[in-house]
Amino acid sequence: MWDHIINIHSNGNYSVKFGYKFLHEEHLVKQPGPSENDTLKPLWKKIWGLNVPNKVKHLAWKACKDSLPTKMNLVRRKITTTSTCDRCKMHQEDAVHALLHCPDLKPLWCTRPKWNHGTLLACSSFIDVFDFIFAGNNEPELFAAVIWTLWNRRNNLCLGKPSLPLDKVLEFAQERLMGSETTNVPPSHPYGRSTTHWTAPEANGFKINFDGATFADSDSAASVTEVEALAAIRALEFAMELGFDDITLEGDSELLIKNLINEGSKLTHYGNIKADILFLLSHFSKVSLSFVRRHCNRLAHSLARRAIIPPIMSVWMEEIPPDLASVFLADLESLP
Repeated sequence: MWDHIINIHSNGNYSVKFGYKFLHEEHLVKQPGPSENDTLKPLWKKIWGLNVPNKVKHLAWKACKDSLPTKMNLVRRKITTTSTCDRCKMHQEDAVHALLHCPDLKPLWCTRPKWNHGTLLACSSFIDVFDFIFAGNNEPELFAAVIWTLWNRRNNLCLGKPSLPLDKVLEFAQERLMGSETTNVPPSHPYGRSTTHWTAPEANGFKINFDGATFADSDSAASVTEVEALAAIRALEFAMELGFDDITLEGDSELLIKNLINEGSKLTHYGNIKADILFLLSHFSKVSLSFVRRHCNRLAHSLARRAIIPPIMSVWMEEIPPDLASVFLADLESLP
């Protein structure tokens, strides 16, 4: 039995057109044929059933889906030109190499004989890795916590930030595991106060400014709020990939921010997207939601408008596009 219907209208009124579309899509889903999801469903169930923080489950899932921003995946996206591991300088970096096979990690894996098994070291994908871990009941929760810690450490090393010593990774993962019950408590979402300029995040926190853009000749059927919501999803996924934990999600869509705070309101045309955003937010230990006016979100707005230029996704780390330098400097100069 359905407990609610997600409607394509923002006011929550039912639409016959939407009902037809929904039933048609359900019919297509039920058509016979091979399905990767059916094959992997037992593995997904085991991963999402782990007694670990949600962000650890999410990273394990992304590793299995080969969607982590490893050097090989960044080359595929044309974000970088080399797929060689930044640490060992010898092998191509995919998820298995970055978190398991890299020679730099050997001292860690040697401390746990059950994780240094020849079968595990011969795995070519994280689907095989977790199949082996679950089949032998080789401390799957701790293993997942270790690979999350290693990914976070890897990102810090790539960014030139202080990183956890390798010999402390196992101890840190064990401590995170012991605190998983409190980590899984849903975060609070305080509503941001009105401001006249962009403000920096609190110490040890990260601010994620997001925005979406529509273009007159793009023939898009999505509403502005839907586009903003999709931008928020990608921003949160990127924050998780970078290992952020204490975040402020800030945007200039008042309707979206208010709907995210009012978690009980699901009868919107972007109800499924909203559910995805709330799911991603649950992976962070501390979350604030902030609505600001357009003039306080100028850089994110300018980047969104710039999306019409390149045909592929673009990522800048510790730098900005030269044509947006003036926007960035204006925000910087407005800080107290």
